[in-house]
Amino acid sequence: MLWPDILPEKSHSRLYTAIYHIRKAIAPYDNHLSLESTDEGYILYIKNSSIDLVEWEHQLSLLHQLNSENIILFEKAMELYSGPYLGKYDYIWAESERYRLEQLYINHALQAARFYEQQANYQQAIQWYFNVCNMRPDHEEAVLSLLKSLDRLDNSPLITYYYQQLEKAMAGLQLEVDKEIKDWYMKWIRKSPAIQEKN
Repeated sequence: MLWPDILPEKSHSRLYTAIYHIRKAIAPYDNHLSLESTDEGYILYIKNSSIDLVEWEHQLSLLHQLNSENIILFEKAMELYSGPYLGKYDYIWAESERYRLEQLYINHALQAARFYEQQANYQQAIQWYFNVCNMRPDHEEAVLSLLKSLDRLDNSPLITYYYQQLEKAMAGLQLEVDKEIKDWYMKWIRKSPAIQEKN
């Protein structure tokens, strides 16, 4: 996986060289990091340190049910998510973890949006739907909920914009927009005189 361009038997020398350089790089931080060999490979031990990713997941795990008392803590915890895991690096081995963390963020963001909808605080709900839709324009559940929330606040330009973004995203995947969303959008156009005039 690390060196797909060379034969497996030749990759061993590269691995040992890489391990040597890793040990050398972390030597000044021996109070925090140590690399140990095992029968099946190597383990990086971390001590006297905090890891932002671990802290983020821990904070979210403490907030099972959102309510008016913990929503502020929840939002502060969500702010710790700063984007895709190792997003600057095109590591194949990081893809599954990147996807898992993105889904964790999206699921919690949708939870926050639904909480605000129940409180009839549509402006805050919209902000969380924005976060999801800007991250994943093809997330149909989030887009439909966003469109409905925007409709409650009579925000026509953003309804059109996010529907068109969904169309583009689905076309890129060679898929059609879900019929429920398409029907909702067409119904919304029919009841919106300003939109009809433009068309």
